[in-house]
Amino acid sequence: MFKKVVSVVVLSSAFVTGMCNVAIPNASAATYHHSHHRSHHHSHSAIPSSTTASQGQQGQQGQQGQQGQGEQVAAYAQQFLGVNYTHGGRSPQTGFDCSGFAYYVYKHFGITLSTGPAGQLQQGTQVSKSDLQPGDIVFFSSEHSHSGYHEGIYIGNNKFIHAVAPGRPVQITNLDSSWYTQRFLEARRYL
Repeated sequence: MFKKVVSVVVLSSAFVTGMCNVAIPNASAATYHHSHHRSHHHSHSAIPSSTTASQGQQGQQGQQGQQGQGEQVAAYAQQFLGVNYTHGGRSPQTGFDCSGFAYYVYKHFGITLSTGPAGQLQQGTQVSKSDLQPGDIVFFSSEHSHSGYHEGIYIGNNKFIHAVAPGRPVQITNLDSSWYTQRFLEARRYL
């Protein structure tokens, strides 16, 4: 099984929680604002360069392992369809917010993400929208706040799973839905 070690450096002794800040489509005039704090977590990873044919083959095997691990992340995440949204929630027992959902799913695979979207945006590796693989996290900007983000876990077939908002539990959404297309910020890979 593929193992990943993510080093997390905590720059503050305070436990900082980041919340999602997202205006929900089809929610009439209601907009949901959640406080969002910059996380003080950083991730560092080193990727060795391949200089020989055997190293190149190992790189291809590693990439296949990453894809397999990403599919496992996507499948595990789908077990939580229907779990209620809870502001600041990070478990199926209490409910999830968007970043808490990603945090919980990745923790199951031994990867510790920051607890908020801003910190998670500083971890992993940025990937293009056209190169998305299952397990990548997709981020969206809020229309009402410079520091507000929403996120979900890409599951393949142009779909992602996310804890949406109060009154809207964990669900799967098409990445091409107009609200998300307009606010797509970036995608990151942590495997």
